[in-house]
Amino acid sequence: MTVANLEAIEEAIEQADKSLAVLSTYAMGYGLSLANWESFAQDAENTYLGYYGSDRTFAENYADRIGLLNSGGNGQIETLARYFNFDYWASSLLANKTVWKHEGHYFENLA
Repeated sequence: MTVANLEAIEEAIEQADKSLAVLSTYAMGYGLSLANWESFAQDAENTYLGYYGSDRTFAENYADRIGLLNSGGNGQIETLARYFNFDYWASSLLANKTVWKHEGHYFENLA
């Protein structure tokens, strides 16, 4: 077995561990059992937004993902972005259940 093969195997194991952690987090967040595993796994994959160390970091990345502050090059949005309150927006997204989090993992709400 070559070093490249071992590295590929290690990478596959790391990805599987990450996937299992995301699914487990999703299940705990919704209080689900594993009775409907396939449907549940698909929902988790479709709604997963990532792991973030803070709500603000999540909100900054989510804004980029949805194009909230894209300017098209005119410079006005960059000025607005300096004044945008990411902490408040993250709190609002969580409060109105647009997204939910569990142990740093963020998901879009299906409802």
